[in-house]
Amino acid sequence: MSEITRTSFYYDPIRQGYDTNSWRTISGAPAIAGSGRLSVDNQSGAAGSAVHYADFLKGDISFNVNVPAAPGAAGSRLFGVSAPNTAAYIRFSIDDALTCQTSDGVNTVESSTIVWDSTWTSANIVFQIRWEAGTAKFFINGSQLYTVSGTSVPSGPLSLYLYDDSDSSMTLGDINVRGTQSYVMNLKTTD
Repeated sequence: MSEITRTSFYYDPIRQGYDTNSWRTISGAPAIAGSGRLSVDNQSGAAGSAVHYADFLKGDISFNVNVPAAPGAAGSRLFGVSAPNTAAYIRFSIDDALTCQTSDGVNTVESSTIVWDSTWTSANIVFQIRWEAGTAKFFINGSQLYTVSGTSVPSGPLSLYLYDDSDSSMTLGDINVRGTQSYVMNLKTTD
């Protein structure tokens, strides 16, 4: 039986900034806020989105996120891993409610609503996705809140994906991917 080599990835916005050689801006103007955290919509209230050039296959993915308003505020926020060109994803979604969502990118979608805890509002919270073969587990601050197994869990590589079109901007601290089965970094180049 062959051993699967696992690797890790770490992004710290204070140290690395918003580097357009490793992040692709899809919309808006993502930037580092005065707090040293990444603001996807540059705290402008206008929609912003970005995808990382790294592709991951499975792993334990943690996002340090500060959501300044409970679900129900105008707009929506998405963060997780995605292949935007195929609509495959494993992500957290915050709009009228907090949901954990998976999609195989073709025709199978699963989601579950999580009751928002008021202590998560305006605090730096760790949202975590544990992506395994055919399974995605969702955690907040170390507590497992939802598990989905089956065809809705993507089987191909996905990239870090961030979206915010809310009236009050979420900010992100470090993003950590541990134990990924595959990690391919495709830096943006001018050629």
